[in-house]
Amino acid sequence: MDCLERTFQSREARLGWAHPQTVEAAILLADELKEFCAHEKAEALYRQSLQVLEAGGRDEPEMFECRLKLSHILRRRVAAGELDKDSGLGEAEALNRGVVEAYERLLGPLDTATSTAVYSLARMLRTKRDFRAAEAALLKLLEQQEQFLGPDDSETLWTVHVLGSLFQDEKNDAGAKTHFQRAAEGRARVLGPEHELTKVSRAALEKTIAKWLR
Repeated sequence: MDCLERTFQSREARLGWAHPQTVEAAILLADELKEFCAHEKAEALYRQSLQVLEAGGRDEPEMFECRLKLSHILRRRVAAGELDKDSGLGEAEALNRGVVEAYERLLGPLDTATSTAVYSLARMLRTKRDFRAAEAALLKLLEQQEQFLGPDDSETLWTVHVLGSLFQDEKNDAGAKTHFQRAAEGRARVLGPEHELTKVSRAALEKTIAKWLR
């Protein structure tokens, strides 16, 4: 981390904050600070970097990635009790939704970056206990994946499994069982019965069934 900090400070002194190389160094340093749970410092660097990127007035990938990273750090700070839950998660959700909408417009709903942003949004909404909104976001993605990729595509089955996890959190055992079973059977066909992802879905299904039998 000392090396990253020195690089950032050197670039800031030589090039100024608005230079792309300084922003790049700031984001790398913020990523490292996040891993060491220095959330407040990481948030400050993400915010400053985002301000510079947004001032450019262009839809650059780095800008959307920075918004997602800021969203994630806000969620972490809420979980750590460092920020007010309502305001922290409210801003985090708004940032995440904005990225989803931008990716859908610029990259299309099936791009990996788009689906990753949707999964992130669903996690955010689960944290807020807004299961209905999380389910709506995932079902919209699933419908598009089923239509254009097919029901047994690996990306489709990933979303099916994520929905199973959501229903599990919601204490909806029937919904969890249905989706874990579909994911396990689909992954067994597509990836093979011994693939790690198949095992993950199968284990989740077995755990859900075991709850029913208690």
